[in-house]
Amino acid sequence: MAGIAEVARLAGVSKSTASRALTGSGYVSDETRVRVQDVAASLGYIPTTSAVSLVTGRTRTIGVVLPALSRWFFARVLEGIQDALLERRYDLALYGAPPDSPTRREMFEHFLSRKRFDGIIAVGIEPRTHELERLVDFGKPVVSVGGYDAGTNAVSIDDTAAGRIARVADINAALGEWVQSRPASVSQDLLQAAGVPAGVVQDGPALMADPQLAARDFWRSFDHQVFGQRPFDRFPALWSGTDLEPYVPSPGYLGEHNFDVFTQLAGMSEEDIAVGMGEGLFG
Repeated sequence: MAGIAEVARLAGVSKSTASRALTGSGYVSDETRVRVQDVAASLGYIPTTSAVSLVTGRTRTIGVVLPALSRWFFARVLEGIQDALLERRYDLALYGAPPDSPTRREMFEHFLSRKRFDGIIAVGIEPRTHELERLVDFGKPVVSVGGYDAGTNAVSIDDTAAGRIARVADINAALGEWVQSRPASVSQDLLQAAGVPAGVVQDGPALMADPQLAARDFWRSFDHQVFGQRPFDRFPALWSGTDLEPYVPSPGYLGEHNFDVFTQLAGMSEEDIAVGMGEGLFG
């Protein structure tokens, strides 16, 4: 396998210039950088992590600390972290840190102090005071997932939303069974009483019996060439070949039915309505 010396020779530059062109550290002209990268690609040369670290002072590695590796939540978070790091060409070093375990103590006392990472992502480990101090004293960026943001950049978790995602199928099944076990109007009243906006979806054919639409002459019967005589809604348009007149609703104004609603449905007296109007509660 070709080394940096071979890349430099074929590109006509020094080894230090070739190194800067491949690692992005220090100044190199665009022309030289492209020439060195083309030579490296033709030789199949890939800079080693240790070589890049010596030049740039960075390892291109992120340490990820989890309390457990077998739980679905941590596995999903780890999957997302890995995808994000690979997209940015970072390596990942994974550590399991179960509470009160020798592995956890070893990690905080020795592994972090070696500083072999460019940063640490701590997921749900709930560090104790001295462990949090070790994380902050690490001297590199630390992102904590799940709280404990003192001295770190924190990403909080919406536990309620996460629980819903995990149990969405069970919740939907239970809700469907609950709704099907009682009349729709009863479900509507119970949900509304609990502060949940709910309403019964009106069946299409039932609209033909709606007293308000009937009173406004919205439906008219005429002979259809396929279905025979039946009521049809009168759209604001003419039907060719029929004497069906278009529906032209009378112009209304905002609040025109307030009096009927307040008296017939709300049971208010004329005096109550007058007081409300006087106080500007409605018009």
